[in-house]
Amino acid sequence: MNNKIDNSIQKFLASQNDRRWDFSQHTHARLGLGHTGYHLPVSAWLDLQQGFAQAKDAVFSRFDVNQIASICKKLNLNSMELQSQANDAMQFLLRPDLGRLLSRESEIVLSNQLKQHEEYLHRDILIVISGGLSPVAIQKQIPFFLGSLIKKIHTRQWTLAPIIINPRGRVALGDHINDLFKSRITIMLIGERPGLTTPDSMGIYFTYNAKSGCTDAQRNCISNIHERGLLYDEAAEKLVQLMSQSFSLRISGFELKDGAQGIT
Repeated sequence: MNNKIDNSIQKFLASQNDRRWDFSQHTHARLGLGHTGYHLPVSAWLDLQQGFAQAKDAVFSRFDVNQIASICKKLNLNSMELQSQANDAMQFLLRPDLGRLLSRESEIVLSNQLKQHEEYLHRDILIVISGGLSPVAIQKQIPFFLGSLIKKIHTRQWTLAPIIINPRGRVALGDHINDLFKSRITIMLIGERPGLTTPDSMGIYFTYNAKSGCTDAQRNCISNIHERGLLYDEAAEKLVQLMSQSFSLRISGFELKDGAQGIT
């Protein structure tokens, strides 16, 4: 009798497995993982813990300034390193406001540089590269993305200010920096807050006529840029198309709709 019950249970469980959908070919989201009693299967639980550990590691990963500077040099781009007012990773996490402001020392250095090189002022584009909440995202994505973006910018003959390299910055740091550069568009390439499946995603924020006091409503965002997400060349193309519209309409943010007509 017990053997018959066991066989019936096994057949039922097999039929349930057949009804389960496999989403792994379509998304990295944790869907249709099944369960053991009231809990996830052991393999799914361990995978979740690994994702959580990778997300924490991404937040505290090292930002290699020399690597980014070397990439800029290979692309024949001037670059300079600037620091925010967040002195270390923990202060950066606990005091977001400090990540939005240049340190006093960097502000003085930048002011002196711009006095010596007035040709850096009033350029079409200022690019700021910051580790943000995932420095490892910048280290992985910039080597592939930056060259594609710069090629498209040169094709359109837009002028560039020196590339700013910043280990610990929030999105609004670009506004403070552009108070001094006065570029038409400020682009922030920044490590996004890591998720449990994607710890190395880069985001792009750009603002027309950026200056201190700008709000998020005045920015446009392109996110989820990594080898399993939005591809580098596609992200660069979408960015330059939006910037073309922004130059023409002299706006950015919620007023600038994807697909609006602009003139390069």
